Amino acid sequence: MRSRSAAQATADAAHAQPVELSPPARSGPSMQVHFIDVGQGAATLLEFSCGAVLIDTGGERQPADHRGSGCPNPGHLAPATYDGSAQLMRYLESFFAGRSDLGRRLDAVYLTHPHVDHTRGAPAVMRAFDVGVLVTNGQDGGSGSCEQREAERIAAASAHTRVVHMANPGTPLGTTNRDLDPLACADADPDLRVLFGRVDAASAPAGWSQTELHNENEHSVVLRLQFGEFRALFMGDLERQGIHDLLAQSDPVVLDIDLLQVGHHGSHNASTPALLRALTPVTAVIAMGAPDREGTYSALTFGHPRREVVALLATQLSGSAPARSVRVATAPRTFEEYPLEAALYGTGWDGDVVIRAYADGSHQRVSPSPLSPPSALSPDPS
Repeated sequence: MRSRSAAQATADAAHAQPVELSPPARSGPSMQVHFIDVGQGAATLLEFSCGAVLIDTGGERQPADHRGSGCPNPGHLAPATYDGSAQLMRYLESFFAGRSDLGRRLDAVYLTHPHVDHTRGAPAVMRAFDVGVLVTNGQDGGSGSCEQREAERIAAASAHTRVVHMANPGTPLGTTNRDLDPLACADADPDLRVLFGRVDAASAPAGWSQTELHNENEHSVVLRLQFGEFRALFMGDLERQGIHDLLAQSDPVVLDIDLLQVGHHGSHNASTPALLRALTPVTAVIAMGAPDREGTYSALTFGHPRREVVALLATQLSGSAPARSVRVATAPRTFEEYPLEAALYGTGWDGDVVIRAYADGSHQRVSPSPLSPPSALSPDPS
């Protein structure tokens, strides 16, 4: 939590108790963060009174569509036993059915990096919904580059979808503009800004190896949200070198948050003690697949989330939740039970995870029915 006066610290302590309840009736502007269960992948919907944006469109597919040098041919794929992209589309359709006031519009879609567990559903999203801005890190390699290129092609063919390629801003407060932050809500206007993005070889800071420069994870777009006094950070799959530079270049004020989307699905290489000390999160969510689902490119085969990362988060999060036991990995395909009381959630443990946040800085987990968002926020009065 942020450093405050004693009185404010007491108030913050009351806020730092996310619980699994229906949200209480209360006044004041609110928003919701929907961590959508798409299996081993990530897709996060930010819902506001005046609009919505989507961070990543990934999704696990089993059996996996093995990729060579070209794009997979859908006609040659075996029938899916699990399809995270279909899960994403069902969730979005249900969401827009409940928020008909938004007119099936996503004000922005951010693809943090071109890996298929973050881009698989991008073409379907671009075709099905009215997208204002498509933001990528501008890379043209990686397992999800086919889907990213197709999403950009669809955007280019549209008369009203802009495409932005996001390099690392390298500035203490990150960067924002009307493309990166297209929302303007009357009740509480969110601030969306990019803190990190693509690192070009010609301007890479000291310490970057060729391996890191060619690792798409290290170029992830890192997005920060501020909604009144509530702050959240979405890490993509940023790994240790990128984390080092993010910490080095960022003002501590922008790193101080309430809600964290844990990087790289809880992998061993994407959460560090230094990062969590800087962020001081209350609550965290891991986007990952079910630990018992067999298949290539699954949480089981990768070993996500790792025990050491869950243990680190459990000691650093200031929020608590009812005690339970969760499955964590000690290595690929090797899992064990872990006792958890921190406000740490995971799509592989919990399914869809929805956090309702208020402009006063408080937040809590709310429990929607499967593949259905909670009751719609009040439409923007403007």
